[in-house]
Amino acid sequence: MKNLIIILSLFTSMFTFSQVNQEDFKGVWQADNNSENILIIYENKKYDELNFYNYKLDEEFLITESFLFQEENTIKSNYQDHLTQTVYNNIYSLDRKKLVRSTNGMKQTFTKIN
Repeated sequence: MKNLIIILSLFTSMFTFSQVNQEDFKGVWQADNNSENILIIYENKKYDELNFYNYKLDEEFLITESFLFQEENTIKSNYQDHLTQTVYNNIYSLDRKKLVRSTNGMKQTFTKIN
């Protein structure tokens, strides 16, 4: 019985520490493959959700993503390209202090700068 309690305690603590909070996602992120690409994630307290803004510093470019939901260690969002009518479904996760965005089979990593 004692061993069972110890095992359950360890499992519970591992599960608790593996959970990612929305706070971990918030901030200003710079794309690793192009320093001109900036992603800003902040909390919209009115709706209790995250907002996503994508900028390119070297050209006129802005994409606003819609927050869908958070499950365990990932956040899901999407946006529609109004020129091509393509819908992009984004999955965000954190990997060793890097933000990873998976979109329609492509991956992009970001480093937090603020």
